[in-house]
This record gives sequence, structure tokens and C-alpha cells, in this order.
Amino acid sequence: MTLALATLTLEAFLAPANLEESPAWELIDGRKIQKPMPTLFHSRLQRNLVTWLNAHSEAFEAIQELRCIVPPHSPVPDIVAIASDRLPEQDGPFHGAPDWLIESRSPCLVLLHWTQTHPIALARLGITADRPH
Repeated sequence: MTLALATLTLEAFLAPANLEESPAWELIDGRKIQKPMPTLFHSRLQRNLVTWLNAHSEAFEAIQELRCIVPPHSPVPDIVAIASDRLPEQDGPFHGAPDWLIESRSPCLVLLHWTQTHPIALARLGITADRPH
């Protein structure tokens, strides 16, 4: 018996008004995937890394949990860094691939697969749960 999984189009995925409810939903390879809720240590790590990156670069801006629209995908990476001159003036998701994508403490390798087909630098931080940072 073969099981066929239904896939979503980017347009259908982005249509619901409640899409941005927490935790975030992502569309990767036509599959709707909900990110796990971040833990205390995960949130601190993200905050500290974003603060450090932004304090040490004027050319890029680091941003937490920013939805990226790169048809046919819509990931919400833990942290993205985008060249300042590429950031739009209006609010909303970022249309395009970020320059850097950082996943911290994430067991999911879906974004690793996604970055192999897009020109993005990927950093994956794997810090054990028993060592708060």
C-alpha cells in the first residue's frame, strides 16, 4: 500500500489569517510543519546571539524568527542575517533567501535540506540541554 501525502502550494499555505500564531508554521517541500515552542535556554541563546551579531556588524542585521518567502518554501529560521541594504521598508515577511540562516538547538534537519538548494550560509548550533548559555 502506498500512502500519498498531500502537499500545499505557497499561496494556500500563506492564506489563513492565523498563520502567524505561535509557534510558527513553516512550509518546506509542500509540507506544513509547526516549529516546536522554544525553551528558556533556546530563547536566551537566540537573544544573546542576535545581540552580539548586531553589535558587531553594520552591513548585516540579525533577526529572530523572521518568516522568509522563497517560493515554493516559507521557513521561519531561528535567526537570519540579512544585508542591511536588502531589508524592506515595510513590515511583514522577508521576500527572498536570507544571507545567513542560523538554527540553534534544533533537532530538525529540514532547513539543512532546504539550504542545499538555495545560496545561503547555514550555521547549526548544537548545544546540549544541560549547559545553559
